[in-house]
Amino acid sequence: MRVLLTGATGFIGKKIAKNLHTSADVFVVVRDKSAAPALDLSEFCTLIQDDIAQELSLDKYPKKIDAVIHCAQSMAYQTFPKNALDVFRVNVTATAQLLDYALNAGAGSFCHISSGSIYEPYGHILHEDCTLTPHSVNGCSKAAAEMLVGSYAALMKTCSLRLFMPYGPGQTNRLLPSLIDKVLLSKTITLAQGTGPIIAPIHVEDVANTIAEACKNQWQGIVNIAGTQTMSLSDVVTAISENLKQDLNIKTTSEDPVNLAPPLDVLKSKMPTDSFINFKTGLSDTINAFLLENPIRG
Repeated sequence: MRVLLTGATGFIGKKIAKNLHTSADVFVVVRDKSAAPALDLSEFCTLIQDDIAQELSLDKYPKKIDAVIHCAQSMAYQTFPKNALDVFRVNVTATAQLLDYALNAGAGSFCHISSGSIYEPYGHILHEDCTLTPHSVNGCSKAAAEMLVGSYAALMKTCSLRLFMPYGPGQTNRLLPSLIDKVLLSKTITLAQGTGPIIAPIHVEDVANTIAEACKNQWQGIVNIAGTQTMSLSDVVTAISENLKQDLNIKTTSEDPVNLAPPLDVLKSKMPTDSFINFKTGLSDTINAFLLENPIRG
């Protein structure tokens, strides 16, 4: 099996690459090849240097491919409206180009990595077939990409996987490492109604295994990908506090907390989830890695 993967230098993408290489020939698209050796990608993947935010240099890509996994994520959405076009190019334009490439290269499947932000502004059951009204540049562009992917469903097996709060060792600039940092520094953590949103974190290893399963078995349609344990944000910061033996500095607001834990009926119909990593175990590993990477915090 020959698989083309984008986003392989990212938090999730590098796990997917390492997961797939034992059962597939993996071609990874990287913007800068110099980043790949540090991640050991060059040891088991074929590297293609290309910037998918621009027109694809298709002469560098394999002429034949069995599957494409589009995992690349533009981080520019965090600084909207600055660099908003980069978000559109990676999330929408690159998706269109990769779909066209996949079809012409004979791919049997296309796996698009989407986001739970597509359900904005939340406040309803986050089911795969609900009406979408996203308002952020990331949510809107992911929704557009999902529609593009769906339009190819009659030509090859396509799926969009909506990820909810992936976490794990080595993650940066996301909710969990931010909370760990705040607890360590005794910074204020704001919680709506004292509890904060209901969430279902999923360990990055489980995310990578699920995506590999979707690719191998040619999943079709839209699938929510989240952890099987639901909890409040208050539960999470309490667990961090207990692990670090640090007191919490909590500020309570009057806002209504939202439910960000999606139903997983579709996911569970496609694969067993009993072996997903327990949150307490995953959190401990994540905290230990954070302290190693940020010794001044410890």
